[in-house]
Amino acid sequence: MFVVMDGGVLVADGQGSPVATKGLIDAIAKVTVRPIKYVVVYSDHGDHTGGNVSFPPGITYVIHPASRATPERQPNGWKPLSNAQVVADKLPLKLGGEDVEIVFLGRAHTGGDLSAFLPRQRSRFCARRFSAASSPRCDRRIHANG
Repeated sequence: MFVVMDGGVLVADGQGSPVATKGLIDAIAKVTVRPIKYVVVYSDHGDHTGGNVSFPPGITYVIHPASRATPERQPNGWKPLSNAQVVADKLPLKLGGEDVEIVFLGRAHTGGDLSAFLPRQRSRFCARRFSAASSPRCDRRIHANG
């Protein structure tokens, strides 16, 4: 998902490969000339971050502390940049005149699943929002906060 606002574009989760992410960037370019300002990392797994290397320079990544730690421990693949905004609870953003709230609603599939709330549109994007306690597919090996 991506959201185009006056101040730029917010991308909600990358893609699993550089080719797929380039396709997302191309799709955004067909909709707007505004630059991508933020990429919110909703899951630290490679099928969500593997293509982040394809985003252009100057983007701010928004990531939960648990999700930041996971790619840093991996020998290969995308690593969060030093300018990444780390969100443990809630981060209000403004893109142009639009408010966006990046919120950690609690552990879901990974330890750092974030969501984006657009108050004016009354819309929220959540990646894999299901209970970690009830799903055997949650990654309990890596994250101790759930």
